Amino acid sequence: MQEKIVQKPPKYRLFDRKHFAIVKGISILIVIFAHLGSRYFNFHYLSPATGIATAVFLLCSGYGISESYKYRGSLRHYWENKIIRVWAPSLVKLLLVHGILLKSFFGWMDYYPLALYGWFLNLLFAEYLVFWLLFKYVDDRKLQMLGLFGTSLLAFLIIRDLPIAEGLFCFPLGVMASQYHWKKKIRALNNKQRAYICAALVVVAGSAFVLRNMFDQYLLFNAVWMMMKVSLAILLVLGVYFLRKVPLWMVFVPVGTISYALYLTYVEVLALLSNRRDWKAVVVVLGILFVVATIFYFGCLLIEHLNRKTRTRNQVHLRGSMR
Repeated sequence: MQEKIVQKPPKYRLFDRKHFAIVKGISILIVIFAHLGSRYFNFHYLSPATGIATAVFLLCSGYGISESYKYRGSLRHYWENKIIRVWAPSLVKLLLVHGILLKSFFGWMDYYPLALYGWFLNLLFAEYLVFWLLFKYVDDRKLQMLGLFGTSLLAFLIIRDLPIAEGLFCFPLGVMASQYHWKKKIRALNNKQRAYICAALVVVAGSAFVLRNMFDQYLLFNAVWMMMKVSLAILLVLGVYFLRKVPLWMVFVPVGTISYALYLTYVEVLALLSNRRDWKAVVVVLGILFVVATIFYFGCLLIEHLNRKTRTRNQVHLRGSMR
């Protein structure tokens, strides 16, 4: 008898949790090492890559929130979930760092983290708000997409700050990928088509890189940088999927899983380096960072679990009282 050849299932699929965990893991490491290099070792070459990482986070967020909406079929508990998962951890962290407990230790931190990543949380809140308004009060999908990209375009014309401007279209792009089922279309591509897409993204990013300093007008300057970083962000997301047989990618899954906790804690933990520049100290501090972020992550999971448990109990109590 001829034996059946059983193919092993892929370790991750396009746009699933592991896929996003990998690209988030790569992105947060870019952010951490860019900050480490520029602030403590006078190495600034990685700093522009943080825009690529931001674009990846916003793409994943837009896709994830749209998929969650499609799965649930409503926006029930929308803001409750966002507060528990996004703003509650940020608030806890700010209270710890800027409050009585650690204020004397992180003296220079009283203003720096707010300037560093406060803008990202503000942008995320704005994107969440626009999504909620459009998907709650507008039924037509084309109008929803028009609203998302229209508000992003309006913000792009107004906002001069490059880190914000270059990521404005990433969240709507992630939502569009979900709403128009790009997953099926991308999975159906053959190797030749995939190569063409990757080459086109490289050409766009390379052209933008050449033109990046040719414009003084802020709109053109921001547009060129946005083209470069968004193209590279899409290339990273697709490249990790197209090359999914590479076993090395799985190393980034645990890092990506705690990426938000790393994002909230890395500035303060890296401050432990102070004026030290040796690599042994860097390795020790990075180890401390991952331990702190892991504890922070599981603390957030516990809060989410307690919230779901309370919600379920309230629903059971409500149904019982209605009988």
